[in-house]
Amino acid sequence: MVEISDIEIALDKLIILLNEDNQKNWAEWFLKAKNVLREDIESSVSKILGAYGGMGSFNDAYLSKITRNNENFSALRTQLWYLAMEVKSQLRKN
Repeated sequence: MVEISDIEIALDKLIILLNEDNQKNWAEWFLKAKNVLREDIESSVSKILGAYGGMGSFNDAYLSKITRNNENFSALRTQLWYLAMEVKSQLRKN
């Protein structure tokens, strides 16, 4: 079972990397999702998952300034997607 804190940790790490790489739009996107996470998990998960898929989506994002962190970035991006999908699945069951 996914804990909210698991999603918060992944979001925090991604936001830091995105800010360090000057990707303010994505950093703000995920900060908005994090800010509502504890109040409205369904909206937060919807916001997170809305970043994935399609051209120009978060799936296409990479770090351009701190490339040594791209492997970690990719793993965090994937982890966040799986966490959000698990929460979405749990919400459907309730």
